[in-house]
Amino acid sequence: MDTDWDQATPTHILTVPPGTDNDTAEPWVRTAILDSESNRVFLTDATNTSVKVIPLASPYDISEVNLDTMPWGLALVPTQGEKLLAVTSMDYNVIHMIDVTADPTPTVVQRIYTGRRYIGVDAFDDSRMVVSCCRDGRSDQPPSVDFFTLGGNVEGQAVTSQLLTELRDPRYLCVHGVHVYISDFENHCVYKADLSTGQLIDKLTHPQLQSPCQVCTDHTGNLYVTSKEGRVLVRTRSGQWRSVLEGRQHGEGVRTRPRCVVSVPDTELLVSWDKDVGGDSVLKGYHLGSSALRHFLST
Repeated sequence: MDTDWDQATPTHILTVPPGTDNDTAEPWVRTAILDSESNRVFLTDATNTSVKVIPLASPYDISEVNLDTMPWGLALVPTQGEKLLAVTSMDYNVIHMIDVTADPTPTVVQRIYTGRRYIGVDAFDDSRMVVSCCRDGRSDQPPSVDFFTLGGNVEGQAVTSQLLTELRDPRYLCVHGVHVYISDFENHCVYKADLSTGQLIDKLTHPQLQSPCQVCTDHTGNLYVTSKEGRVLVRTRSGQWRSVLEGRQHGEGVRTRPRCVVSVPDTELLVSWDKDVGGDSVLKGYHLGSSALRHFLST
């Protein structure tokens, strides 16, 4: 199987520059997620302080929601009668809530002011999110991973104090069932914890996992993570690691650093690539449909 894997190459199927005519600077994508029901990708553009909306059926028809802060994390939060997009900020203690059921343009419906500057975010249930923040250099507050209600209140720690003491720079997280995956940029690993108990399940490491950024899972539970080292890695449900994409081969010119990764049904990935210094992002799509790749992802 290793030989088949080495010969299997993901097929490039799409390239989308995520800029619009309203942009004043090169886009710098920080997070991207998929709404599978509407087949739209949402991404945060930090330099243009906006959330971009890309319909996969017509990926060059990009719309945007302008914000007054630099956005970072994204999470789809299903609520009764509407679907909200939670957007964290990298420069203010605020979470914007955007109604993405609005047609044709999503709109900001709420600003939730937070006690800390949360950047990582994902939905947990119909009333709570899981949020993470890094160490606050001004107040010397340590990193945290908390439950946060849609009403704007912290509902306690989502993981144990023992795990919190180990965290150094938890920039991204994703929830899969009752488990949360937290990428730690400085510890060069991904922590897997049980949200029902807060207990650490596993500390996921790999020699090519250097300064991990966005993490996501597919519907079967495979974990994808981008690495500052220039790779997109996958860890299967059985614990096997493989490098799926490599910046010098699959990036776009000088854009060789993957920042965001999105799993799309039918074995496809969307990845945003940056320059080494950051910014000038481009979004590319890949099909992982070779028999070797499918076999590996099913293990």
